Amino acid sequence: MEIYYMDSIGYMLVDIESMKRKQTLGECYNCQEFVHYSRLCSRNPRCMKCAGPHKSKDCLKPRDTPPKCLHCNGAHTASFTGCLKNPMNRKSFQVTPENAWS
Repeated sequence: MEIYYMDSIGYMLVDIESMKRKQTLGECYNCQEFVHYSRLCSRNPRCMKCAGPHKSKDCLKPRDTPPKCLHCNGAHTASFTGCLKNPMNRKSFQVTPENAWS
C-alpha cells in the first residue's frame, strides 16, 4: 500500500506504521476459559473471583475474601495474566506475525 511510503501530509512530516496486535488471548467472561469469548459460549458459568458455579456478577462472597483461581487454585482471580495456566505464559505459545493474513 502506498500509505506506508508517505513521509509527509501537507507540510507535516509523519511516520506511518502498521497497527500492532495486542499479544493477548481472548478470555470468556462466562466460563473463564481462555481462547474463546462469552458471546459464543454455551458452557456453565464460573465465577472469576471464587471459582464457584455462578456468574461473577452474582458472587455473594465478601469483597475482603481472597480470590481463588479456577485454573490453578492460586490466590488470584481467573483473569490474572500471570497465572501459570494462561497459554500466554507457556514457552511453546507463539503469537502470529504482525502482518499475517487470516
